[in-house]
Amino acid sequence: MPAISSANYGSFFSKFCTLRKTIFTYALITSPLLALFAVSPFFIFDVLDLKRGFGFFISVQISVILYWLINHYLFVIREKEFRWNFILLSYFLTFFSNILKAPFQSFVQFRGVVEQYLVQPIAMTIVLNTLILLIINVIVGESKRQKADRTIATLRMQKLEAENQVLMRQLQPHFLFNALSILKSLIQENASMAETYTVKLSDFLRYAVESHQAEMVSIADEMAFVENYVALQKIRFEEAFTFEAELPADIMSYRVPVFALQTLVENAFKHNYFTEKRPLHIRIEAEAGCLKVVNNIVSLKVTERAGTGLENLSKRSAFLTEKPIDIIQTDTQFQVLLPYVSP
Repeated sequence: MPAISSANYGSFFSKFCTLRKTIFTYALITSPLLALFAVSPFFIFDVLDLKRGFGFFISVQISVILYWLINHYLFVIREKEFRWNFILLSYFLTFFSNILKAPFQSFVQFRGVVEQYLVQPIAMTIVLNTLILLIINVIVGESKRQKADRTIATLRMQKLEAENQVLMRQLQPHFLFNALSILKSLIQENASMAETYTVKLSDFLRYAVESHQAEMVSIADEMAFVENYVALQKIRFEEAFTFEAELPADIMSYRVPVFALQTLVENAFKHNYFTEKRPLHIRIEAEAGCLKVVNNIVSLKVTERAGTGLENLSKRSAFLTEKPIDIIQTDTQFQVLLPYVSP
């Protein structure tokens, strides 16, 4: 006989716990109702008095619990499919389980009544077991559907992450090329500013690398990343844009998808033509469980508005926070509401 591995034992124990939980949840709820359904004809036709009827009710309730145990073992613990051979086995075992009731039936003294109406206990067993099979089939089907939904959600998230990685790989060379070109110019023109720029660029890249595998980060960490990014852009664009963030301290530990705020701020730079005479204004504030990122629309770069980054961010947000981002655009303003969740 093969030895039971610790993994198999753990799986069995997990299934046993699931059985116990399911039995307590469904069997205890349905057994009184099904038992009442089974004995009601005896009361309707005055076959049993109250005392004997109560004993019969308890007996049927025990039967229902036994039927639950049998079917739960077959179709949940043993994970059998609902095929005709296992369904027949279910009916055979439920009929056989009635033998266990014999001592109790004699004790409550209603055997004569049941024997008088011989077809009733047979039909009752068939009906009760059929109802339990239908309930378990629904439970198992719903469990499989939820498992499939979780698998699909995981695959969708993996696809989004892969798309994000592709986008990051596409954007990083362009960003680094611009950053190094600016650094080269600063070294020649302003050594002090070049040093500051190098520190900001280092912090920016360190966060990008360290948070690469994270799904959610605190608002405080993401804001520090955004501020480093804005500082780099400030050296590049100088007075051509303004940036302000007004966030209460009590939400800074809340979490958002990684790179979410930076993506929204970057979009404002990427999709607008702006100059010192026609500056870009970016603002981040809190609003009803969301971070609101707002920028004025200066002059759209129509050829670059593919929307892939925002679409991916919305899907990531929906997966991680159960809420997608909300985009509101007018002729003069573009704003995005990014949901955040508790730490």
